[in-house]
Formats: sequence, structure tokens, C-alpha cells
Amino acid sequence: MNGEGESLGTALVGRRSDETNAAMEKQFELIDSAINDLVSTTGIPAQQVLNLFLKSRGRIQNAINHWNIYGQYFKLNRLQELKRSGREGDLISKSLSCQLHQILFTLVIVTSTVQRECYKLFQDAYPERWQSILETFEEVQTSSGPPLTVAQRSQEFAKLSKKVTNLLDSATARHGFEAALLMCGKVVNQDASIGYIHTTPGAEEFWATRCRADDDTMIGHFKSHVYHLASLTVVEDAYGKASSSEVKPSQVRMSSSRRVHAPETTQDDAEVQEVPKGVDWRTLDNIQCIKAGITLLFTNLGGKFRSGTFPWKLLPSELARHHYVMKGYPEDTLMPGEPRVTVARPKGVSDLDKREQVVLADALRSGRLTIEKQKDGALSSYILLISS
Repeated sequence: MNGEGESLGTALVGRRSDETNAAMEKQFELIDSAINDLVSTTGIPAQQVLNLFLKSRGRIQNAINHWNIYGQYFKLNRLQELKRSGREGDLISKSLSCQLHQILFTLVIVTSTVQRECYKLFQDAYPERWQSILETFEEVQTSSGPPLTVAQRSQEFAKLSKKVTNLLDSATARHGFEAALLMCGKVVNQDASIGYIHTTPGAEEFWATRCRADDDTMIGHFKSHVYHLASLTVVEDAYGKASSSEVKPSQVRMSSSRRVHAPETTQDDAEVQEVPKGVDWRTLDNIQCIKAGITLLFTNLGGKFRSGTFPWKLLPSELARHHYVMKGYPEDTLMPGEPRVTVARPKGVSDLDKREQVVLADALRSGRLTIEKQKDGALSSYILLISS
């Protein structure tokens, strides 16, 4: 349309070509950037800037047909809308009982003229919010409807990603906020093709610099994480939480050195068996190897546990009591004394998952994990007792 609201050409019918879509997307990015610049300089919200632009050029935005949405809204709120118009007296006798009055209201055939009048009164009743009310109503109706097909899910995901992107870019232009965004679906059998990544200008190259991964790799990692948790939820629903706790991912720690608070010694883990004696501890299974190996490191330095059982939960306290420091502890492995959040009742060293048991036992067998004695007075109640 031109400045006088006249059409510059007939509407395009049929499917657009990929070249047309690419050209439009490129220009849309320029328009989006210009709107964000106006938001930054004027402080006016992006939607209001766009509405003012369309109004100033005599153009009408028909992306959302509020009249059609109101038709659905009217069906569900017929009594309320007809009362606002004052036509209930014309349609049904007020002498009827209240209950029968409401029943007959739902059976009355309302003409388009009456509905159009109700639509105008609805706009007058909510002059600033009528559009947002109808749009929210449509979103609620869509979300509460039947399950979406694969194509419908892709369309809804594309709409959501654009909304979130525009919101983030607008906040960046107006307030200087920055964001790195990852999105995907969680329905494994339907959402394989759904994935989205976005960074605001101040966060560009974040994934490559900090995560050492490109966009496709990050989307793949994120999908794997979401699908894994979704699968665990299915397992929990079918077999209970105890079954899924065995395959829960271990807690990830980003730093290579970790601080452990040395708790006061209260009691040993009654469920832990004593360390076998008189055998080559390197040939034992992983759990026994861990207990025997760490015990041997203590005894080689002249240390001794306060009881005959292996104190996994109180190992930091034993290290602090002997002025020992453990070095070479594997990363991404449950720390001694650290509770496993997925285990309701701690079982000492058995709280380590299978992978952690193998990694920790291998570190002991190879000699990478060591224990060293520190000078007296060098340790406090909160000190770096275990490091990678």
C-alpha cells in the first residue's frame, strides 16, 4: 500500500519461493534493527513503534484477525456479552426464572448485526486492552486444545522463537541486557527437527569462546540433555524414582579445584563394610579398590581412621584431622561426604555411580590420586582438602 492506503499490487497467492523468503527475511532483519534503534532512542515499546509506523503510513496490520477471535470468545461468553449490549430484554422475557433465563440465552440465535454491536461494546469496555485480551484468549484456547501435529509444533516453535528473539533484542537495545538462548522441544519422537540458538550482539561468540562449540554442537548437546531428562521422567512414572536414580547424570563441577567443608566427626557409616586385608587391593572390584586404596594411602603416611570401617562420608574430616590433602581427584565425580541428591538414603561410597566408581578406582590404581601431609597448623576448618 502507498501513503494514501491504496494497494500497490495484487496479493500473492500460493507458496512463496525460497528466494523470496530469503530476501524478505534479510529485509525483515533490517526493519527489526531499525525498530530496536527507535526503541533505544525514544523509549517507546517496540509494538507501539510498529503500530505508530503503520498508522502514520495509512497501513493496517491484518496479521491477527481479532474479529474471528471474538467470534470464539463470544460463543464461550455469550451471556456476559449480550448483557453488556442490553439486548437480553429484547431476546428473552425477563419474567422467566434466572436459571431458565441463562439456559435460553445459550439457545438464542444471535445475528451478525447483534454480534458486531457486542464487539463494538467490548472494545469500548476495554479500550486499552481489548486486543491483548483476545490474543491471550486465543493462546489459552490453543494450548488447551488437542495435541499438535509435527507440522503444527514446528510452526508454534517458530512463532515462539521469534517472539523471544524480538523480546531479547528489544531489551538489549533499550536496557543493554545481553542473553545467550538455547531452545528445543522435549517430545523426542516429534521434535527432532526443532532447535534454535540466539545470542544478542553483546554475547556473540559466547558458545565458541566459553564452550568451545559451534551453534549446531550446542543445540545437539542441549537436545541430548533435555531428551535424557524427559526419558528419566518416563522411567520414574513407569517404575518409580528408585529406578531412574541409577542413571541420573552426576553433578557437574566447572572448577578443577573444589573446596570441601570438614564436618565434625559424629559417627561412621554403619552400612560400609570393613576393608579386606592381606590381598592385592588393585585386583579387587571398584568399590573395594577405592576403600582399600585410600586406606593404604592413609596408613603409608602413618594415619589411621577412628574406627575399623571406611569413613567415606567423613573422609574430609579425617583428612583435616591428620593434616592431609588429597590431590588428583577426578573431575565430575561425587566428592567424599557430598550427598547424592537423587538418593534418598545415603550409602557411603556406594553412592558413586558406575562411571564414577571406574574412574576413581583407576585413578588409585594408576597412582594419579595421592595424599600428602601438610605442616601442622597449615589447615583450617575450611580449606582445600581435595583437588583435581
